[in-house]
Amino acid sequence: MTSTFAQEAIRQFAPWSHSKLELAEKCPKAFHKRHILRTKRVEGTEARVGTASHAYMENRLGGADKADAGTKALEAVKGLTTTEIETLNERNEQSERYVARIAAYRANRPLVHEGHEVDLAIRIDGSMCGYEDADAFLRGSVDHLMEEQGKKAVVVDHKTGKEKPIEQYRPQLDSYKVLTIQNRLHLNVIQAGVHHVQSGSIVWQRSVPRKQVQLVLLPWLLRRVQTIAGGLEGFVAKTSTLCAWCDYHTSCEEGLALFSLEKAAEMRAKAAARRLPKQPRIKKDGTPYATRAKNIDAVRPEELESASSLYDDVDNEIIL
Repeated sequence: MTSTFAQEAIRQFAPWSHSKLELAEKCPKAFHKRHILRTKRVEGTEARVGTASHAYMENRLGGADKADAGTKALEAVKGLTTTEIETLNERNEQSERYVARIAAYRANRPLVHEGHEVDLAIRIDGSMCGYEDADAFLRGSVDHLMEEQGKKAVVVDHKTGKEKPIEQYRPQLDSYKVLTIQNRLHLNVIQAGVHHVQSGSIVWQRSVPRKQVQLVLLPWLLRRVQTIAGGLEGFVAKTSTLCAWCDYHTSCEEGLALFSLEKAAEMRAKAAARRLPKQPRIKKDGTPYATRAKNIDAVRPEELESASSLYDDVDNEIIL
């Protein structure tokens, strides 16, 4: 049975989104600071570079050349440091692998519709509505949405940070499936995946039919909102190692008690160093060992032009 607080919170803090739910689940106090007190965030380097990198890909996939997309990326996040700009330029070059794959995909699988940073929303009853509508209950912005002939949609979310198992992205991807299916009534099937910018890999979930989205994922998503909203009562801080990366660490008593400003900065620096790309192993003759097959760098250019490179071995599903 849903508590009185949860019933009120569900509507009071709407519209919900994956990021809003994720923050509420990780730390109710951080949620309170961001969405109720509107406390100014101290956004980290990774988030700033990630936002700019998304802008680069959006513009490149929309037809802009590399120079124009690079300018738009810098305009998306003001005041990037020299180090952040260097990292962004690296991410932009890494993004070109995805741009090449999409070009091949478009050539082999003509699209009915394609969109970038697509804003979608639904009401509490699951019906579609405008992103800014007063009765919007759940909403999200899909990085890359492609609709094929045959009433199938493909959803891709770009990740510029550390690569994680696909299961850890399930709540976000399932949310996007619900939003897409409920807003695109002509679609019969949807597939979602994650594009890891740094490695160039794209990891997919299996395709699911509209019926499964509506009968399984939509009720699950509503229960998820209900559970997480109920857990906000008291807005109690949840301390963990993640406190060192929290946008509100500098103004959080519990977070500072766990990690001083100096210690948190040290932890972030060490984590950033671990994320630096590994140097390739070199043979005795001075040439590098072959790259793992999952990295697009290991794919020959001619393979990008063939339809076979767009499919997974499992159920002949798309793999960009």
